[in-house]
Amino acid sequence: MAALLLSWDSRLSDLVEVKGEISQLQKVLEESFGFSATSPSISDAEATPKYSLEEHLMKFRKTYDGVGNLMVIYYGGHAIVKDHALHWIESKKGQYEINWSDQQSHVLAQTEADVLVILDCCYAGAAMRANYKGRKEILAACSRESEAIAWRLEGSPTFTAKLIEKLATMKDSRFPIQSLAVELSLDKSLQYQPNFIPLSDPQDPIVISAKPAGEATLPPYYESSYLASISLHFSEDPETIKDKLIKYLSTNFPQGANWVRVENIQRSASTLVTLSVPMELWAFLPDKSTYSFLGLVKGTNFLLDTDVFKSAEYP
Repeated sequence: MAALLLSWDSRLSDLVEVKGEISQLQKVLEESFGFSATSPSISDAEATPKYSLEEHLMKFRKTYDGVGNLMVIYYGGHAIVKDHALHWIESKKGQYEINWSDQQSHVLAQTEADVLVILDCCYAGAAMRANYKGRKEILAACSRESEAIAWRLEGSPTFTAKLIEKLATMKDSRFPIQSLAVELSLDKSLQYQPNFIPLSDPQDPIVISAKPAGEATLPPYYESSYLASISLHFSEDPETIKDKLIKYLSTNFPQGANWVRVENIQRSASTLVTLSVPMELWAFLPDKSTYSFLGLVKGTNFLLDTDVFKSAEYP
């Protein structure tokens, strides 16, 4: 596993804090997850910033690309949207612009390794989307319409700061990026909702795993305190749905069907079934089109554990 942590040269950037946060991010990736991480600067010292970025990307790919490898490309800095594409800029002045959407498209199309792109910048969700071979995903600090929280805004945490915090919390486990995105989304101190953008549709998503201790077995999956509430529709009647539902659970959750809880089965135009699914299982559902996501929940169905409504007197 390797990480390329990109930011602008300090001479060009007006974000003085970004280098310190990147240093902390590099530390947690290396020490807790066993990454080989580098943090080069995008500079205009020897050539244009665009060439500087391309050189860093080319060197990174040449060193770490290969089937089965995981490459993380991170950027912290300013960005704008121009002609429907995400452009990186060195400061609010925007003296230099790099079309990241073009760069990203080229890198993802030519890279055989799994690639996770992490963008902590304004309009991060505007990064170009397409389908690619292999596992390719984006974790964006905000949507394509939102400005990321200012690095200098005192008292407000940056996306990168919360990312470091969540990674430290999850350091003894393994987890899909979707679970990491959910944990970040649940953090109310972040002003904007992070975006998880899968750019490919393999049977299994990108998974980050804690650094193994010697010959130890793989660490357990991170157990979130939240469950995903999802709904399904079946053509069968409620009385005859049992076999069909068991088949669905065993097919879609082969390693953890017993951890999925059936909360509700009701007759409608079809039969409506509501399930509570552990986060670490929900992220691995192979076909997202078979269900509707209702929200994140905690604990069991409240009505199953209380008689509060049974004894209520209504006017």
